[in-house]
Amino acid sequence: MTDIQRSARHGLVVLVVLGGWALRMGPQAAHAGVVVSTLGLPNDDTFPGEQVGAAIQIGSTPIDIESVVYSQARFSGPAPGETFAIFSRNADGTVGSSLFDAFALTYDSAGGNTTATATSPFTLQANTSYWLMMVETPGTFGDWDNSLSFTYTNNFDVTIPDSNASVSLVPGEGYLYANANEGLQLFQLNGSPAIAVVAEPSALALATTGGTLVLGAFWHRRGREK
Repeated sequence: MTDIQRSARHGLVVLVVLGGWALRMGPQAAHAGVVVSTLGLPNDDTFPGEQVGAAIQIGSTPIDIESVVYSQARFSGPAPGETFAIFSRNADGTVGSSLFDAFALTYDSAGGNTTATATSPFTLQANTSYWLMMVETPGTFGDWDNSLSFTYTNNFDVTIPDSNASVSLVPGEGYLYANANEGLQLFQLNGSPAIAVVAEPSALALATTGGTLVLGAFWHRRGREK
């Protein structure tokens, strides 16, 4: 094998390695983090009910959900049989139907927070509003702490609607709604933008250069063999 062929092969290996690294380091779905949170607000009271929900509005970026952390410090954790679910939110802000309920609940007695961790993938779609819903067995009341404040932190343009921001299902009375300026439930939604992996131009350039180098070595070898 000639020196130039050895150099070409060596260069190709380097380019393949660098190209693979660039592809992996290109834009990918971000690591999970805080999407929207009210956990920093003072704990002033609690919302009781067979179902209790907090509304969110997704912006232009869909969100892959990881977990929802919600405060239950005042009544020491989930009620027996409590579950968590994502419900649709109708155009008028009312509660729709259950869309996703694959969550596992854990309670931190020191912090007073319950974490509902998604056990299968679910994506909150862009420009869509939802209810994050604590669900009890019929006839059982659960409690979700709330604050009289109505400020919050958020990322990825996810917001809390001004009207019908909270809800409680009370037997005999139905769904009772509260606006954001009346206070918010204490919760934190964790997730990441649902963005497909796209190769950066630099990675594509490396791949193109590698192909050119291989072809050059091939034609050089053919020319010497003639």
